[in-house]
Amino acid sequence: MNTVDTLSNIAWFATIKLALARGFASGLVLAAFSATQGNSIAEVMGVPFMWAIFSLFMFGLVYLLAKILSGVLPLINLLPLLLSLMIIVGDPIVYVFNRMFPKILDLTDFKILNFNAIIIVYHPE
Repeated sequence: MNTVDTLSNIAWFATIKLALARGFASGLVLAAFSATQGNSIAEVMGVPFMWAIFSLFMFGLVYLLAKILSGVLPLINLLPLLLSLMIIVGDPIVYVFNRMFPKILDLTDFKILNFNAIIIVYHPE
């Protein structure tokens, strides 16, 4: 299977939806932690939204960069793993949400913890 076939099999809308959901959920955890550190609720209310957008672009960029440079710099593959630790904290929330509302994310086998910074959703074959 060549790259064009692989790219055409990606469910882009579902992949972006999942990335935003994981970013929002980890942003909720980050906001809750920040609120316990003395920040007011007003200060942390926008964190889940900002983190969802930031993580979508940041993790996507790092994922592509790691794929491109992995042949030259093998240790660059550790970068997405390290970034996954920042987003994995929201996976239990996404897991419960997906179990309660399975039609929204359209995922059949989302695990409670996923050690991937980016999860690509493919069309069913």
